[in-house]
Amino acid sequence: MTEDTRFEEAYQEKGSGTNMCEFLDRLEARGEARGLVRGTILTYRECGLDEADIFEKITQKFRLDEQEARKFLAEVQ
Repeated sequence: MTEDTRFEEAYQEKGSGTNMCEFLDRLEARGEARGLVRGTILTYRECGLDEADIFEKITQKFRLDEQEARKFLAEVQ
């Protein structure tokens, strides 16, 4: 219908639950984790940290690889 395959891809990820409830629990936890990263970036910016320091801090705090950290920094305004 919409050609959006994100649900199927997420459901087939390694460690996927065997039922919809487990899948939705993981999806919710993933959204909460993303929200924490975004909120942390905003807080660091409000405190006046420069982007290099924020990059280093979120990479360490959330165990992000370089690509993930850069993606978050670009998304959060």
